[in-house]
Amino acid sequence: MAAKERSSKERTNKERTNKERTNKAKERANKERANKNRERSGKERASKAREKAAKEKANKPKNPKTGQVCNSKAGPICHGYNLKCFYTTLSACKQACSRDKRCNLAEYKASSRHCCTSAIATKGKCPGRWAKAQGWIGYNVCPDTAHHERVSKEQTNKARERSGKERSNKARERSGKERSGKAERSNKHRVNVERSQKNRIKATSHRWLGHINGWDGHMNWHTNGRTYVSGLKSWHSNGREDRLFNPLVTDIGSTQYGRVLSGWVNNFDAYFAYTCPTNKAIVGMYSYHDNRKEDRRWRFYCAGFHGVGFRAGGWPGWQTSWDAYFALSCGHNPVVGISSYHDNRKEDRRFRIQCGSRYVRM
Repeated sequence: MAAKERSSKERTNKERTNKERTNKAKERANKERANKNRERSGKERASKAREKAAKEKANKPKNPKTGQVCNSKAGPICHGYNLKCFYTTLSACKQACSRDKRCNLAEYKASSRHCCTSAIATKGKCPGRWAKAQGWIGYNVCPDTAHHERVSKEQTNKARERSGKERSNKARERSGKERSGKAERSNKHRVNVERSQKNRIKATSHRWLGHINGWDGHMNWHTNGRTYVSGLKSWHSNGREDRLFNPLVTDIGSTQYGRVLSGWVNNFDAYFAYTCPTNKAIVGMYSYHDNRKEDRRWRFYCAGFHGVGFRAGGWPGWQTSWDAYFALSCGHNPVVGISSYHDNRKEDRRFRIQCGSRYVRM
């Protein structure tokens, strides 16, 4: 009886021990599974958090030129290479940079409210020193696309308006020209020809020449090509009772045509006042001296110039004195007439020149 009770108790204890072992094993296994599950879920959460942070970073707006996140702090800045600097607030500084297509970095010093904008936002693009500056903070700035689009639209609209106005103006001009018909075309042609011929009256050279006669000597001198007479200077000799003459000549952009020599314009000791024919200028002189009369007779060469007209001015008062040196000039304009009278006691002549003005002839 006692043996049976003992064996029964032993069996009961063994079963209880086996159950406890089994339960402990199950608890350990459950704990291990729970720990593994926690580790796995922690890793998954960390991985998801990393993925989420990466996605958020990737989704943050970036500057398309530099790849930097908008409104992020840059730290170092490129020293000495700024677009412009001025005093303002931080927000206004960033806004000014965002509205400048060249700007990528807004550099701001809060203590002095000093703002500088820069196109350089990375070390690789900096040609100078890339470093932090005391009190300065760089902010990566993205372009204000809305502002740029608005400005672009305004510019496009203005260009359209301008082109529309130009087109309408051209259409009006065209219709006006068509209405004006042959008369307007003729006037336009005349204006164009006159414009093209303006260079013909432009003076290209202006100079005094040497003596064109000797004492008591014969004179037969004239210019060629593009040259006319613009003045005259002379010396008198009381011993020879004669004068030496030097002409002032001017070159223009046109050439001579129809040069003619006048007849004798005076007798000895006589007054004369000679003017070239219409639209002609003096281009030369012909003269001889008489030792008995101590005077000269005169003829003058006159010529026209292609596409150039000359308006004769009035006669001035007498411009020279007896027995005296003189130098008379019309500037760059031509001499178109010469007048003189003789004094038998002085055995000399006084002179005056008639100047002309040049214009384009159609």
